[in-house]
Amino acid sequence: MANIVLTDVCNLRCPYCFAGEFVNQDANEISMQNYRAAKEFILSSGESSLGLIGGEPLLHSRFKEILQDVIEDKRIRKATVFTNGIHCDEFLNEFAHEKFRFLINCNPPSDTGQRQYQKLCDNLEEMIGNRYMRDKVSLGINMYKPDFEYDYLIELLEKYRFDQVRVSITVPNLEERGRQDALSYFESIRPRMFEFFKLLMEKGIRPHYDCNRLPACMIREEDYEMLREETARILGGRKLTANMVEIVRCNPVIDILQDLTAIRCFGLSQYTKVPIGRFRSIAELREYYRREVDAYACNTVHHTNCIDCERRLTAKCYGGCLAYKMNDILKLQECSRRQMELHGQGE
Repeated sequence: MANIVLTDVCNLRCPYCFAGEFVNQDANEISMQNYRAAKEFILSSGESSLGLIGGEPLLHSRFKEILQDVIEDKRIRKATVFTNGIHCDEFLNEFAHEKFRFLINCNPPSDTGQRQYQKLCDNLEEMIGNRYMRDKVSLGINMYKPDFEYDYLIELLEKYRFDQVRVSITVPNLEERGRQDALSYFESIRPRMFEFFKLLMEKGIRPHYDCNRLPACMIREEDYEMLREETARILGGRKLTANMVEIVRCNPVIDILQDLTAIRCFGLSQYTKVPIGRFRSIAELREYYRREVDAYACNTVHHTNCIDCERRLTAKCYGGCLAYKMNDILKLQECSRRQMELHGQGE
């Protein structure tokens, strides 16, 4: 699924924001003309689903018109709205349509503010408790510091009987990334993460990685045993497979910006912008990113432990988010271009 970035504006100031290059830097929002062009590019590629993201997409001045367009476009089977949930009450009638799904990122009250957090809770009660939208809603958490909070989220998950939750380890901003290597950062998150996972799974709730999972080398035997046993219990005997914990790479996530340039994902936004007009389809654009970014990622390391790692050598693990490797990827790209130029001159 590809996403359309509707607006840079957000009503929150999340301390970990991975879209900081864009969010609240200006009031930029996509024009209806460019929204339709981005939509056409996605759908003409054979896709039948798309994502609406921001910023906070619900703050787009013509968001209701965009929702109506999605409803009326028969080619769209599903549209996922990525939101913090605070303004959902303004669009409940449109959201009731069968096409819409919602990934609601739930920050703790200490980050959101008590008033806005209560608004989120009120909207969840209206959507799930009163309008029976639980099957359309997923809740998520961004784990961004070693002592991240999670009690509030477990309370919501239990209240509405969710059996899974979307989880992601966020990437520090550029300045903070420069102070700590990727493996050290992930190691600082690991203890609290597995404490959280164990409690979730004891309650019958499966954590589902959305982005930036823990490198496989950091999953210890006792962690693996816990995950395997709890997965078998929750899923009625189905065992945890090695691929579920050992394959630690990501496919390109296509986000189309307001000016109709695409980025591989927000974490790499400064380096991977390219006009969608250069490509015939989403598949071709993804292949471009695999060739121009991902292929180099497996040939760079940001920790000595990764040098001889079989998972890296076989492209099963990137050793954490590619944002940590981007400077090295750019150097390899430049080196490759020089070699091609030299080869061309030699001919």
